[in-house]
Amino acid sequence: MYQVNDDLSIYVTRGDAALLNLTAKTEEGAYTFRQGELVRFRVFERKNCSAVVLIKDVPVTADGETVQIYLSGKDTHIGKVISRPTDYWYEVEIDPLGSPQTIVGYDEDGPKLFRLFPEGDDGSEKRPSEEPSALVGKELCGYILSPEVIYGKSAYEIAVAHGFDGTEEEWIKSVTAEADRAEKAAENATQAATDEVTRLVGEIGIVQETGDSETAVMSQKAVSSYIRNSANALKGTANGSSVAMDDVSPFEHIVHVKLTGGSGTSIAVTSCGKNIFNSRKIKYNGAANVDRQNSNEIVLSQEMSANYRSANFALPNSLVGKKVTISADVKTSGTNSALLRIMWVDSNNGATGGHVISDNLSTATAQKLTATGVVPAQPDASHDTLCLMLYSNGNGTTTGGVKYTVTYANIQIEVNDIATPSEPYIEGDYIITKQGDIELSSIAPNMTIFTDNANVTLDVTYNKDANKVIEKLTEAIISLGGNI
Repeated sequence: MYQVNDDLSIYVTRGDAALLNLTAKTEEGAYTFRQGELVRFRVFERKNCSAVVLIKDVPVTADGETVQIYLSGKDTHIGKVISRPTDYWYEVEIDPLGSPQTIVGYDEDGPKLFRLFPEGDDGSEKRPSEEPSALVGKELCGYILSPEVIYGKSAYEIAVAHGFDGTEEEWIKSVTAEADRAEKAAENATQAATDEVTRLVGEIGIVQETGDSETAVMSQKAVSSYIRNSANALKGTANGSSVAMDDVSPFEHIVHVKLTGGSGTSIAVTSCGKNIFNSRKIKYNGAANVDRQNSNEIVLSQEMSANYRSANFALPNSLVGKKVTISADVKTSGTNSALLRIMWVDSNNGATGGHVISDNLSTATAQKLTATGVVPAQPDASHDTLCLMLYSNGNGTTTGGVKYTVTYANIQIEVNDIATPSEPYIEGDYIITKQGDIELSSIAPNMTIFTDNANVTLDVTYNKDANKVIEKLTEAIISLGGNI
């Protein structure tokens, strides 16, 4: 048994073969997959995208609007034998090794469910044929934001251009082998880090009193007392309507969050890394054209002379009252200017009230543009969406016909009063709940947690980076007159 539901959740009986007919839409219509592109189907454990249980790479062999993703009975034989339905999450990426875009996966409706049923749960003793030609394909439709990015050279073509002289099949095998080596290296690094923490803890010795008045030496009793008082130092806490931590342990763990407020309504809780700007949260195109959009770069254009032509991206309401910093590397066509702005907008793209706003910048070479300020409260009922507004502003003198462009790269919004080095948006958990306790997967070393309700308070408990705790403990012992 296998089926694709209206919400794009996939149901499969463990050990059954399945055939998925993947299509994709763009703003202009149906997307045409190009020969040489690579489509990746990935299944992973809920709330833990790093715990991958299935990867299926499908090279596109001919131009067309449909790509068939065939899952064999071996592919769906995931995990141990189960006695009840087991839920995983899945996503479909295109060009995962070049300019990856997730075309089916986590979005405003949350993650996409891959539900595995026990073998024989569909009431049939006969297993479906393993031959793809004997299967009826189920429709799976995704969305592509920027075809221009994908229509460049394929990842294999780029590899050939840089000296790879094998076939595409040989190239895919080499990439898989490299991924296996990287995974093994990561495991070795994790073990080495654990051994190093153990060693450092062991080196914090306790010295005895000597009676030498010229030597400040802590007594065993004093040091023992300090260590007892610091026994829970590895546990960190934070609270607020949105919370940002910069010392999360590199060892994966569960972050506990208690929610209060919100009058018992449903609350959406989201976690991510330091950077809370999600380029997929585009709300309104505004008057600016979005020529190219991916996780790292957005290119806007307009052919009018007037100023204030923007593309708007939704932000969490819980940022209200927080001091945030926006930063981006910008480049303009020379006669127009770039502008960063956080403001409340209505359904007609109208903006009002206070804002966090940068200077206008006109530059033919990439320069850093930043703005720091406190996110304003919602001004009225009609302006109901908090947005980051990226502008492509004309110079006010041309009557039309000239296309101005602005390129925004490394866009970052952080709960901070200064701009720090940019990081990509790291997607975490998305949970809809009411008042109570929830669990999130940790993101290290920077983690941000926020809700869609500015009246909700988050009380967060997490594990701190052990190396930082040990460093502070050592400094404290020395400052009290001890020897290490």
